[in-house]
Amino acid sequence: MPRAGSSPAASFFETLGKVALSFQAAPQGVPGIVWNEISPWLGRLAINAAPKWLPRLMARIPCGVPVVDRGQYVGPCPDGAVAACDVCGASCCLSHCRIDSYGDGICYPCIADAMRRRQQVGPRPPHQHQAPPPDQPAGPSADDIAWAMKTLKLKGKPTLEQIHTAHRKLSGEHHPDRFQGEREKAKAEAKFKDVQRAAEVLKQVASATAA
Repeated sequence: MPRAGSSPAASFFETLGKVALSFQAAPQGVPGIVWNEISPWLGRLAINAAPKWLPRLMARIPCGVPVVDRGQYVGPCPDGAVAACDVCGASCCLSHCRIDSYGDGICYPCIADAMRRRQQVGPRPPHQHQAPPPDQPAGPSADDIAWAMKTLKLKGKPTLEQIHTAHRKLSGEHHPDRFQGEREKAKAEAKFKDVQRAAEVLKQVASATAA
C-alpha cells in the first residue's frame, strides 16, 4: 500500500526496490544454480527499467506495434509502451518486444525481419568476422572517433560498458516520442540517429582494442 502523499512514480520505485531485495535468495522450488544465473538479470532490470519505462507509461505513449493474428492485421495495440525498439525506434509494449536487463528492447517486427534475412542467407558461423577488403579502411577514422566521443559526451578510452551506458542515457533523452510538435520531433530524431551512429563507431573501436 503506498504511503499517504506519495506519488505513483515514487511508489513504483519503492516496489521495485523491495522486489530487488527479494532476489537475495532463491524462491522455494527454484534450484539455486538456476536462480544464481537469472537473479542478477532481474536485479538489473528492476534498477534500470523504472527510469526508462515510467516516463512513457505516465505520458501514455501507445505501443506502435500493430496486433497481428496469423499474418492478418487486427488493429493497433491497446497497451502502453515501455520501451523504444533499439533497431527501428518504434515504441513497444511488453507484449510486443523482447526486453534486456537494461530495460530496452527490440520489437517483434524487427525480430521477424532479422529471422527472414537469416533464412535467406543462412546462419553465420559464431565468432567469425570477415576482414574488410584491402581497399577499405580497417576502422573508423580519427575524425569519426572524435565526433563520436563528443556526441556521447565521453573522454579518454571508454570501455564497452561506458559506451553502452552513455548510449542508453542519450537515446532516452533524445527519443522523438518524448517531444511534441513536428519541428521538435524532427530535431530529436536527428540527434537520436547521431547517438546511434556514434555508439556504433565507439563500440567498433572498443571491440578492436579489447581483441
